[in-house]
Amino acid sequence: MATNLREDFLKSVKEDSPAAFLRLIEQHNSRNESFDVGELLQTLPKKDHESLWTGLRDMTQRLILANPLSSQGNVDLQDEHQSCQWSALLSFLEGVTTVALCALATAEKTAQSPASFLETAIILHGLLMLLPEEAKALQNNISQLCELWIVSDLSGKEELVTNTVPFVIIRSLGRGTASDVKCVWSLRQCLLVIDLEDNSSASLKQVLHQCMIHPMYLKLEEGRRFLSFLFGLNPELSKEFHKTIKNQIPYCAVNSLRLYGEVYFRAWRVASGVYLKVLEENCIQDLMYCAVHAQRTGTQSMASRLRKVLEYFHKQKKQRGVDEALLRLYQPIIWRAFKAANPMVRANAAALLTDTFPLQNPDAGNEEIDALLQTQFDILKNLLEDPCPTVRATAIHGVCRVTGVFWELIPAHVIKMFLTTLITELAFDTSSSAVRVTVFQGLKVLLDNRLSHPLLKTLLVHLQDLVHDSSEKVRIAFLDVLLFVKGLKAIKFWNIVPLEQLLCQLEVEQSASVTRRLVKLLVNSFHPTSKGPDIQVSRCLALWKSNPVASRKFYQYVHLHSTLSATGKFMLFLCQYLVKFAKREGDENTQSFESEDNEESISSAEDKENAENLEDNSDACDVEVIAGLVETIAICWGGIKDKLDQNANEATKTKLVEKFSKALPRLFGSITHPRVQGACLVIAGFLPSSALPAFSAKCLSSLFSLPATALSTEYGPLLNCLCAWNQVTEVIQLIEERISAGMSGTSKSSRMEEGKKRKKKSVTFQLPLENKHTLSLSFLSWLMSEPTCRTAVQERSDKLRQIAVSLRLIMATIESRLASSESPLASLSPSDEEFFQKAFQAYCLIEIHLHHMEKNEEHGGAMVALEYVLVWADRVLLPAMNGNLPVPLIKSGNTSKRLHDESQKSSCLIEDLVKIILTCLSETTLLGIAQEKFYNQAAVFTTSLANLGHKAAEFLPQLAKLVYQVAHSILFSDVCATNVHLRGGPVTIILQNMLKILSSCDTPEVDVLPQALQAVRPALSEVLLLIEVWKRRSGANLSLMSPLLSAVVTNIKQQISTAGEETSEDALPMVAAFLVKLITSSQALLRSFMSELKKQVLSGELSGAVDTKASVARLLAALHGFADASIIKTCALHIAERRNGSDAQTSADVKEAQAVIQKMLVKLEIVV
Repeated sequence: MATNLREDFLKSVKEDSPAAFLRLIEQHNSRNESFDVGELLQTLPKKDHESLWTGLRDMTQRLILANPLSSQGNVDLQDEHQSCQWSALLSFLEGVTTVALCALATAEKTAQSPASFLETAIILHGLLMLLPEEAKALQNNISQLCELWIVSDLSGKEELVTNTVPFVIIRSLGRGTASDVKCVWSLRQCLLVIDLEDNSSASLKQVLHQCMIHPMYLKLEEGRRFLSFLFGLNPELSKEFHKTIKNQIPYCAVNSLRLYGEVYFRAWRVASGVYLKVLEENCIQDLMYCAVHAQRTGTQSMASRLRKVLEYFHKQKKQRGVDEALLRLYQPIIWRAFKAANPMVRANAAALLTDTFPLQNPDAGNEEIDALLQTQFDILKNLLEDPCPTVRATAIHGVCRVTGVFWELIPAHVIKMFLTTLITELAFDTSSSAVRVTVFQGLKVLLDNRLSHPLLKTLLVHLQDLVHDSSEKVRIAFLDVLLFVKGLKAIKFWNIVPLEQLLCQLEVEQSASVTRRLVKLLVNSFHPTSKGPDIQVSRCLALWKSNPVASRKFYQYVHLHSTLSATGKFMLFLCQYLVKFAKREGDENTQSFESEDNEESISSAEDKENAENLEDNSDACDVEVIAGLVETIAICWGGIKDKLDQNANEATKTKLVEKFSKALPRLFGSITHPRVQGACLVIAGFLPSSALPAFSAKCLSSLFSLPATALSTEYGPLLNCLCAWNQVTEVIQLIEERISAGMSGTSKSSRMEEGKKRKKKSVTFQLPLENKHTLSLSFLSWLMSEPTCRTAVQERSDKLRQIAVSLRLIMATIESRLASSESPLASLSPSDEEFFQKAFQAYCLIEIHLHHMEKNEEHGGAMVALEYVLVWADRVLLPAMNGNLPVPLIKSGNTSKRLHDESQKSSCLIEDLVKIILTCLSETTLLGIAQEKFYNQAAVFTTSLANLGHKAAEFLPQLAKLVYQVAHSILFSDVCATNVHLRGGPVTIILQNMLKILSSCDTPEVDVLPQALQAVRPALSEVLLLIEVWKRRSGANLSLMSPLLSAVVTNIKQQISTAGEETSEDALPMVAAFLVKLITSSQALLRSFMSELKKQVLSGELSGAVDTKASVARLLAALHGFADASIIKTCALHIAERRNGSDAQTSADVKEAQAVIQKMLVKLEIVV
């Protein structure tokens, strides 16, 4: 059967029968058939072998001529006959390729391949780049055939290069697989037979350029080798490759930069002659020059990126020839850079010197090497004294790295000189905190070398005061050094900074990052995890005695440095200690509790001994320290609460609950100190209500009986307990009843006399002796601010809605008071005034909370409520404020003074209410629940505020916050991202109103302008910069410079008209000076401002009236030296031309304005 198949196969070729040939190829490809072309070729004699390939060659040529590939694109898909012919041709070519691959796999025949086999391969190679997209499999097979031929080094392989190499490279760029890149690497020698200077190689050079920036080539070892190989193809092409890489450096990934350095180094290591010269002078030295002169701004600056590329070279200094090459290439660049006037160039050179230290020629004499080394030491010393902080910081990093790495090779006097300069001078550099930070970062590098410890041990003591440095970054860096020292045996950190000093800093520290480091540094001293709980408790006592505030902060983080079980055991021992103290205080039940407790918690002989030691120490404590211990338990429990709730820690939680459920009642009864009671309440909140049945039953009554003057430290823990024990409904009910009673009580108390008050009683709520409605608002504020309480309240939004309905009545109450002549707002008692303010604030905030809690649309959400508040305030509050504030100061008469005081009091309340409204507007915008309609209503409200004039100056901080939030929300929201219009929108309106208020304050009668400008500066600056950032991202032409320019010109115009000749030529009025200073602080803002100024001047908007031109001229003079001189000159010339051409008036004001213009033009050196 096999013989018949072989004869059929040869017959199909001899008789030129493609159909029979394809049937046999299908049998070869089928797994169910036994026919194998490879076995057949092994058994063929040489004569049949030659005839086979001659037949396949002829048949291939005939079929291609009958169906030329060039006409494939014109084949009508509806012509089934032509389509079938085309498919048959592709199938035949696949069959021929299959036979060719099987032939190459036959080891015995590869060396005896007939000429017709090569000719067939050449035909297929010619079709490689002409085949259509759907013939990908055929292309890959032909490519594989050519690759095998080339790799097998068969005769005629040069004929198969021109299409194979470009195809393989293009395929690797498209699919980007590792196997494709490895294939390209295996064919690299083929590029040597291609004339790359010929015009026909242009497309190949383009794909080679693409290889330089393809990530897969950089990722794979073979890819990087191939890129290095490309630098040896042609000197001119190497320069082009270098330009391609340089253009890619600013944008590629950071890890790719080091890989590019490896590519350059591999190419340099094997280069010689002209190729070596091109690589060194046109590539590597060019990178060095750019690295010295590149910009350093930004986290990934161009200078740092170029250093990453060169870093691979610098790390190969141990290889022969690298040291000499680095010195030779850097020599004409780096020594000159240290003398450059530009500090950034000096800083870049210092960083490169650090990376390459020491620059030397190993083949030179000792004297030459020593002289060059001393030159580098002198340069580093001079850099430490450089006037630029950036250069000093870079030099510090370099000195520490060089000294730490080459300690044994550097002379001792040089090391001492460096370290003394660092620790006694640069560590106290008051001009730059970055320099001080770099000193500590460098000290960590030095401490990594054990040889530095003896010298540093004596020097580090001088740094102890820097733990109190005003810069947070410096404190963090110093504490990192102390934490590093903590792990050393030769130096003790408490010898550098005493423990008392560390505790003092912990006491006043506001930064969480610094606090965490301080606790980590002190934890082994005051809470040693390797010691028993008795030692930890005794250290705890000592800590609370020495510094209570630091102790409180210390135990907030101490659980992070101990296991949960160890922290639980520590809390149990603290509880045992407190029980001992309670016994001594006279609790009659403590004796029985103690014996019971000893059986349960003291389970080992060691623990019993520890408990005895605690009992001995309990006599030496006062109640303040005891309060600190109870607070320690509360703080530690709060830190591990989330972990205790996990199933794996159920045993520890059970022990704590069981212990404290028995201890807390005794502590409550024995120690009446307020701090102890408050901390016990906090601990009780961590326990289930079933563990404290008696206490949980009276907790609500305790809250009810609190006096009206109760503080948050008294009611806060009670509220936490009630929320934890699922009694939040009762708390909300209490709050709602008291608020309702307070609403009726305040309205009655002012209208009725004392006798009538006693006669009238509430039916639904029995008021206590003192009104506690204000305290209930404090309860509500606590519930909505504490996370655990807020979660409980959110589950009862219907109850909260009842409170909101009650609080909404406060607006009607305030309105009636303002409209009433019998009981005006000014006659309110201080408690009622506080209630009005807190109730109104609570209503606004509850509506915001309910917006997220309520899922239905029944109440309309916070937007509807706040829109009503805006309308009400515009109708009620602002007119009242406008009528109340301008009260003349009465110099005599008790009645007049009283009326004035009451009026001022009423105005203060209204101001507070307006501030609450503005704050809520900002909060809703920040939360992302506001919409465009709401922004517009808020802008209209600010317009009403601006109409108050200087009386609205009190609201400028809130307005500044609002304009920032609205701008941020509009610019960066998904809805408005593609269609933003600032001109005439809410942002512009609010900004114009702010500027209007500021301008109204710029009068001699009002002295609030400096404070107002200080209040709006941060937010206004952020808004303007925010818009510039958005402009760069979106490419849109948006700006708020028009209202700013208008405000500046108007302010200057007012100064010219009021001050006249007495005004200094250089002095701008206060508002204008403030805005100009703000704008000139940023180049981006200044460019936008000058663009708007030029636009309005040239369009005639600011070059009409003579006083306007005078104002613009003064503004140009103020901007002289800051802004683009060409724009200033253009605007000045335009003003000068308009002045000569149109100003024919001769009034005194006009002449005065013209004189101002003339002075400014002279100052700007504009000759007309």
